[in-house]
Amino acid sequence: MEKFFNLDSPVWSFFSKLGSAFLLSLLWTLTSLPIVTIGASNAAMYYVMLKIFDEKDVKTVREYFKAFKENFKNATVIWIPLLIIMIVGMLDVSICLLIGGTYGFISAVIFLCVEIVLALFSIYVFPLLGRFENTLKQTIKNGFLMPLKHYFVTLCIIAVSVVVLILGYVFPPIIIFLPGVMAFSISHPLYYVFKKYTPEEVDPIELKVKDTQKKNSIDNRNNKTVNKKKNRDKVF
Repeated sequence: MEKFFNLDSPVWSFFSKLGSAFLLSLLWTLTSLPIVTIGASNAAMYYVMLKIFDEKDVKTVREYFKAFKENFKNATVIWIPLLIIMIVGMLDVSICLLIGGTYGFISAVIFLCVEIVLALFSIYVFPLLGRFENTLKQTIKNGFLMPLKHYFVTLCIIAVSVVVLILGYVFPPIIIFLPGVMAFSISHPLYYVFKKYTPEEVDPIELKVKDTQKKNSIDNRNNKTVNKKKNRDKVF
């Protein structure tokens, strides 16, 4: 029983993160009202949620708005075209189904496949944007590559997302907390995927950790094995 009431126990840690997820939902809703800012809201929410898995004490509100500001430009550049393409794609699917016949059905399937690819891209690209420091081009490229490279994790994320959406459908009052709950559910598998992209492991997908504290600790470890005066501030 003492372990259960210990603030460092897994149970309390879980509920602490869940509480942060609820708060993030409110922040996400507040900053997403203009619609065009949803991309920046997603990046900020995943930045904080992933950071919570790293650290026990995270200033949720302060870190959220800090990440929102830092990622606003790139996140918006990604989000607006993505939103337009997905809306057009869904309209195309509807039109093809109305046309009917073999041609209409095949066309609908093709457009639907494109929509699925874009949905998977959106699942990865905003956490990547919040978590790593990279060029916009490289971030977009990674957003398309990672769902394929980590296909098992992608399947798990899809399954979890479906469960969360069903939960929101069955119990509508929790819809306001749905963004944070979704981020909490998705961030767990993403966290372990992202941990692989560290300087200790070379990978074709080059990612640079944004977290300054982690960056400094990585640099310190690397400097012990290479010349201390060379590449002191480099993060791969």
